[in-house]
Amino acid sequence: MASSLFARHGRHIALALMVAIVGWPVLAWLHPVPWTQNVVERLALPDGPALPAALEHVLMVAGLLPLAVAAYGFYEAARFFGRVERGRAFSLDAVEALRRFGLALLAAAVLIPLLRLAVVLGEGTADPMAVLAAVLRLGPIVLAGIAGVVLAFSAILREAVTLAEENASFV
Repeated sequence: MASSLFARHGRHIALALMVAIVGWPVLAWLHPVPWTQNVVERLALPDGPALPAALEHVLMVAGLLPLAVAAYGFYEAARFFGRVERGRAFSLDAVEALRRFGLALLAAAVLIPLLRLAVVLGEGTADPMAVLAAVLRLGPIVLAGIAGVVLAFSAILREAVTLAEENASFV
Protein backbone atom coordinates (compact mmCIF):
# COMPACT_ATOMS: atom_id res chain seq x y z
CA MET A 1 0.00 0.00 0.00
CA ALA A 2 1.46 3.35 -1.10
CA SER A 3 0.25 5.36 1.92
CA SER A 4 1.92 2.87 4.26
CA LEU A 5 5.16 3.23 2.31
CA PHE A 6 4.99 7.05 2.51
CA ALA A 7 4.15 6.89 6.21
CA ARG A 8 7.09 4.57 6.87
CA HIS A 9 9.43 6.93 5.02
CA GLY A 10 7.92 9.90 6.86
CA ARG A 11 8.50 8.17 10.17
CA HIS A 12 12.11 7.35 9.25
CA ILE A 13 12.75 10.92 8.12
CA ALA A 14 11.24 12.32 11.34
CA LEU A 15 13.36 9.98 13.47
CA ALA A 16 16.50 10.84 11.46
CA LEU A 17 15.85 14.55 11.98
CA MET A 18 15.32 13.96 15.69
CA VAL A 19 18.65 12.12 15.92
CA ALA A 20 20.40 14.84 13.91
CA ILE A 21 19.03 17.56 16.17
CA VAL A 22 20.10 15.69 19.29
CA GLY A 23 23.45 14.76 17.77
CA TRP A 24 24.37 18.29 16.69
CA PRO A 25 25.46 19.48 20.15
CA VAL A 26 27.40 16.24 20.66
CA LEU A 27 29.28 16.73 17.39
CA ALA A 28 29.87 20.40 18.20
CA TRP A 29 31.18 19.40 21.62
CA LEU A 30 33.64 16.97 20.01
CA HIS A 31 34.87 19.72 17.68
CA PRO A 32 38.26 21.19 18.72
CA VAL A 33 36.73 24.62 19.39
CA PRO A 34 34.61 24.55 22.56
CA TRP A 35 31.04 24.17 21.46
CA THR A 36 29.89 26.96 23.74
CA GLN A 37 31.77 29.32 21.47
CA ASN A 38 30.17 27.76 18.41
CA VAL A 39 26.68 28.34 19.81
CA VAL A 40 27.43 31.86 20.99
CA GLU A 41 29.21 32.80 17.75
CA ARG A 42 26.20 31.66 15.75
CA LEU A 43 23.87 33.73 17.91
CA ALA A 44 25.95 36.86 18.50
CA LEU A 45 26.51 39.82 16.28
CA PRO A 46 29.54 39.43 13.99
CA ASP A 47 31.60 42.27 15.46
CA GLY A 48 30.07 42.45 18.93
CA PRO A 49 32.03 42.47 22.16
CA ALA A 50 32.85 39.20 23.90
CA LEU A 51 30.28 37.85 26.32
CA PRO A 52 31.10 37.25 29.98
CA ALA A 53 32.01 33.60 30.66
CA ALA A 54 29.07 33.07 33.05
CA LEU A 55 26.63 34.34 30.42
CA GLU A 56 28.21 32.07 27.80
CA HIS A 57 27.50 29.03 29.99
CA VAL A 58 23.91 30.11 30.62
CA LEU A 59 23.39 30.67 26.89
CA MET A 60 25.00 27.32 26.10
CA VAL A 61 22.40 25.55 28.22
CA ALA A 62 19.61 27.81 26.97
CA GLY A 63 20.73 27.13 23.41
CA LEU A 64 19.86 23.48 23.91
CA LEU A 65 16.22 24.31 24.65
CA PRO A 66 15.12 25.05 21.05
CA LEU A 67 16.97 21.91 19.94
CA ALA A 68 15.26 19.79 22.60
CA VAL A 69 11.85 21.22 21.69
CA ALA A 70 12.44 20.58 17.98
CA ALA A 71 13.65 17.04 18.69
CA TYR A 72 10.47 16.40 20.70
CA GLY A 73 8.46 17.75 17.78
CA PHE A 74 10.04 15.30 15.37
CA TYR A 75 9.40 12.50 17.86
CA GLU A 76 5.71 13.46 17.73
CA ALA A 77 5.88 13.56 13.91
CA ALA A 78 7.29 10.03 13.96
CA ARG A 79 4.40 8.99 16.23
CA PHE A 80 1.93 10.52 13.76
CA PHE A 81 3.47 8.69 10.81
CA GLY A 82 3.48 5.47 12.84
CA ARG A 83 -0.28 5.83 13.36
CA VAL A 84 -0.77 6.47 9.63
CA GLU A 85 1.33 3.43 8.78
CA ARG A 86 -0.91 1.27 10.98
CA GLY A 87 -4.04 2.64 9.30
CA ARG A 88 -5.00 4.93 12.20
CA ALA A 89 -4.59 8.29 10.45
CA PHE A 90 -8.15 9.25 11.39
CA SER A 91 -7.79 8.79 15.13
CA LEU A 92 -7.62 11.39 17.87
CA ASP A 93 -4.22 10.15 19.06
CA ALA A 94 -2.78 10.65 15.55
CA VAL A 95 -4.29 14.13 15.40
CA GLU A 96 -2.86 14.92 18.84
CA ALA A 97 0.62 13.79 17.75
CA LEU A 98 0.37 16.06 14.70
CA ARG A 99 -0.81 18.98 16.88
CA ARG A 100 2.10 18.46 19.28
CA PHE A 101 4.50 18.43 16.34
CA GLY A 102 3.13 21.79 15.20
CA LEU A 103 3.28 23.23 18.71
CA ALA A 104 6.89 22.10 19.13
CA LEU A 105 7.88 23.72 15.85
CA LEU A 106 6.13 26.93 16.89
CA ALA A 107 7.83 26.88 20.30
CA ALA A 108 11.25 26.41 18.68
CA ALA A 109 10.50 29.25 16.25
CA VAL A 110 9.76 31.54 19.22
CA LEU A 111 12.67 30.38 21.38
CA ILE A 112 15.35 30.97 18.73
CA PRO A 113 14.79 34.76 18.42
CA LEU A 114 14.42 35.06 22.20
CA LEU A 115 17.79 33.40 22.67
CA ARG A 116 19.35 35.69 20.06
CA LEU A 117 17.84 38.66 21.89
CA ALA A 118 19.37 37.46 25.16
CA VAL A 119 22.80 37.29 23.50
CA VAL A 120 22.51 40.77 22.01
CA LEU A 121 21.30 42.25 25.28
CA GLY A 122 24.06 40.39 27.13
CA GLU A 123 26.59 42.06 24.87
CA GLY A 124 25.25 45.44 25.95
CA THR A 125 24.28 46.45 22.43
CA ALA A 126 22.05 49.51 22.53
CA ASP A 127 21.67 49.99 18.78
CA PRO A 128 18.05 49.09 17.90
CA MET A 129 18.99 48.14 14.33
CA ALA A 130 21.64 45.73 15.59
CA VAL A 131 19.06 44.15 17.88
CA LEU A 132 16.57 43.80 15.02
CA ALA A 133 19.26 42.39 12.71
CA ALA A 134 20.19 39.75 15.29
CA VAL A 135 16.64 38.78 16.23
CA LEU A 136 14.74 38.92 12.94
CA ARG A 137 15.98 36.04 10.81
CA LEU A 138 14.19 34.23 8.03
CA GLY A 139 14.63 30.73 9.50
CA PRO A 140 12.42 31.16 12.58
CA ILE A 141 9.82 33.05 10.53
CA VAL A 142 9.60 30.20 8.01
CA LEU A 143 9.55 27.67 10.86
CA ALA A 144 6.65 29.53 12.49
CA GLY A 145 4.80 29.54 9.15
CA ILE A 146 5.28 25.80 8.70
CA ALA A 147 4.14 25.27 12.30
CA GLY A 148 1.00 27.30 11.57
CA VAL A 149 0.22 25.15 8.53
CA VAL A 150 0.73 21.94 10.55
CA LEU A 151 -1.48 23.27 13.36
CA ALA A 152 -4.20 24.28 10.89
CA PHE A 153 -4.04 20.85 9.25
CA SER A 154 -4.27 19.14 12.65
CA ALA A 155 -7.33 21.25 13.54
CA ILE A 156 -9.00 20.30 10.25
CA LEU A 157 -8.10 16.65 10.79
CA ARG A 158 -9.46 16.79 14.35
CA GLU A 159 -12.78 18.13 13.05
CA ALA A 160 -12.90 15.41 10.39
CA VAL A 161 -12.22 12.69 12.98
CA THR A 162 -14.87 14.10 15.32
CA LEU A 163 -17.45 14.21 12.51
CA ALA A 164 -16.55 10.67 11.42
CA GLU A 165 -16.98 9.39 14.99
CA GLU A 166 -20.34 11.16 15.30
CA ASN A 167 -21.52 9.70 12.00
CA ALA A 168 -20.35 6.22 13.03
CA SER A 169 -22.42 6.47 16.23
CA PHE A 170 -25.59 7.08 14.17
CA VAL A 171 -25.15 3.96 12.10
